[in-house]
Parts: sequence; structure tokens; C-alpha cells
Amino acid sequence: KLVRELENHKAKLLLKAYIERNLVGFQVGYAQSSQVFFSILTGVVSEYKSLGIASDLNINFEKWCIEHGYKKVQTRLYQKQRELLIFSLKKSFEIIGTEIGKSADIQIILEKSLGNS
Repeated sequence: KLVRELENHKAKLLLKAYIERNLVGFQVGYAQSSQVFFSILTGVVSEYKSLGIASDLNINFEKWCIEHGYKKVQTRLYQKQRELLIFSLKKSFEIIGTEIGKSADIQIILEKSLGNS
């Protein structure tokens, strides 16, 4: 499903984090418009979560977006993803809306203006 979603977008980004040749984290996104880049999926292996890998990925993701002329980053989280919601709010994302997802779960839409961290 993710691959199909990415196929529909020209600009895509996949960042990977390695420790001693082991993949321990990633972040995937695509251009929603000429101004907005969407972070669709981020993950870090459980035993490495305390090392700041998600923060490093996020910093590099935003840096890449700025270098390529994007003004905002957007993401969506399910209400039950509290850890990611808190992480996003600490990284200056703002809640801009909600939607009911396909499985009737509430999705929270977050956005961050780049360059104003």
C-alpha cells in the first residue's frame, strides 16, 4: 500500500538510520504540493528509541525539505499514537485538524512551518 501511495508522487524521500550496519530507523515522505512535504511514515527499532534517532531523522528530513524549497511539513497520526503525537508537538508541529480514518479511528493532522523552529 505504501509503495502504491508513493508511486503517485514525483518527489519522494526515504531516510535511513544505521548503527553498525544495522538499519535502526527510517522516515518516508512525499511532496503533497510545491509547498508542502508529507511525512507518511517514521519508525525506530524499539531498543534504539532512547538514542535520539527519530530526532536526527526529523532534523535531516526538514533540512532536505528546506533545501528543496518546501515551506511546510505535514503528517497524520492516529489518536492512539500518543508517543508520536507528543514527539511531534515538541518538534513544533501544530494540530491543524482531525479526520475519521478508514477504520473509524480519529486521525490528527499536524503541520510545521519550516525555518521557524
